[in-house]
Amino acid sequence: MNFALRSDLFDDQYSMSLCEGFFRRASMLQRVNELKKTNEELRAELRASQTVAAEFRCRVVDVERKLLEEKVMREQKERSWERERTAWDEEREELAAKLKHQKELDFVSRRDLHTMYADWGVAMDDNQKLAQERYWLITEGFGSFLTVVSQFEEFKGSLKRIYRAYRDVGYQAGPKDGYAYSAQGLGRK
Repeated sequence: MNFALRSDLFDDQYSMSLCEGFFRRASMLQRVNELKKTNEELRAELRASQTVAAEFRCRVVDVERKLLEEKVMREQKERSWERERTAWDEEREELAAKLKHQKELDFVSRRDLHTMYADWGVAMDDNQKLAQERYWLITEGFGSFLTVVSQFEEFKGSLKRIYRAYRDVGYQAGPKDGYAYSAQGLGRK
């Protein structure tokens, strides 16, 4: 084979290589333009996602702040509840001590009462009798007393004098006339 290059063959190869280079360059430029366009689209998406990420960061910061505020409020409430519980515990202990003291006084009073009854010669049966008499006095005794008192002539005479004075003063004429009459100091007839 003849390795000598022919000039027309060289020109054809050169022309083909040159055309091929132009086509490659055109396809490369097209590819570069496509990559630039893709790059711009990706940058726009990146900016949008950064904006969304910034919004989410703001929301996260707000939520964290609210959670911290709620935590502080909850801790304050818990401290307040603890103080109230402590105060209630102290009050309960104080009331329990007062109740115990009152029971001791009540026990002493009953013991002293039994001793006093024993000194006077009064038995527990006598206490029940006294309670029954007290009940009768309240329910029936006062009524019986008033019935007996109303039967006495002295009581009836006093009532007659009161009625007569009432009539003389002029109970029908009203309080003013009665006051004027009694202010004059006139005696009864």
